Amino acid sequence: MHLSTYMFLKNYIKNHSYGKDRDYSLFEIFKKYADKEIKEISDIVDRGQDFIRFIKKNQKKLLKEASLYGCETFEDDFIDVDYALNLFSKPNRSEENYAFAELINYFTGVNDKILDVGAGAIPYSSILLAKKDKDVTAMDKLMFSEALLKKFGVGANDGLFEEDTDISGFDYVVGNRPCGAIGQMVENCKQQNKAYIINLCHCEVGKYARKMGIRTDNWFDILPEIDGKIKVYDNFVTNLDVGEEEFEKVVKKYFASVASLNLFANLTMLFNECVEDLGSVSKSGGEVTRVVGNAVVSISQAKVDGEWKSIFDEESKEIEPGEEE
Repeated sequence: MHLSTYMFLKNYIKNHSYGKDRDYSLFEIFKKYADKEIKEISDIVDRGQDFIRFIKKNQKKLLKEASLYGCETFEDDFIDVDYALNLFSKPNRSEENYAFAELINYFTGVNDKILDVGAGAIPYSSILLAKKDKDVTAMDKLMFSEALLKKFGVGANDGLFEEDTDISGFDYVVGNRPCGAIGQMVENCKQQNKAYIINLCHCEVGKYARKMGIRTDNWFDILPEIDGKIKVYDNFVTNLDVGEEEFEKVVKKYFASVASLNLFANLTMLFNECVEDLGSVSKSGGEVTRVVGNAVVSISQAKVDGEWKSIFDEESKEIEPGEEE
């Protein structure tokens, strides 16, 4: 983190109060930080971790303000920001974004306007599409400012997909696991005769099912009822005027490597859960290991408030003002 950025952040949080000042949140703080520190996509991991460490060092002030002004979202905001930044260190999610961008690039033309719904707080797939000279707008609760996204060639729609979302200016509405927006995307595209390509996420299917008066936890029971022309392959749906065999072939081409990486990620998560189970019954401090991405790192066990907690060694390091890693 550059010294000028460090001093800016210190002054910024000094002159604002979390929970009191409107539109003052970790997302907005990160937007201002990113405008100063992020020049290339490759900057996100290192600069992102600098930001997380800075917030941790100042969390007492932020938490005190949040409590004083009745703001209950600070911890959730921190989890959201940390999660968004950590996605870039996960090989399976990075590969999935690359694959999704290639898939959309294959089916769209040079002059087509694309709305990337649920693009992510840091809209990786949108940035990748822009690098392929696509006219793309990212839609989500964004952690990049409109000005920074413009530098990457991406339009910004800082919000969620709703019933009244205007898609008239777009040729394609796409989404890589856009969660609760899926049903509404298909519905709006059906009504306005727009093309869509969606990699499904099943985390909020029940909510949309209840809205339709259907009892199911599977999008495949719902979406064909909305659009009778829908095509389905694996976890993807589309209304493109292409044969099902071609659609299947293209999905397989770009997502074959993602499947193997997702399997590795799931095995990694299972291993970590087993480690946590072992740590929870530990009677004394010691060293255990955890798989993070494709690396194995050491975790120290410490007793905090009467309970054993896992503390990553690297979190104890403080970034000095002006220090660059």
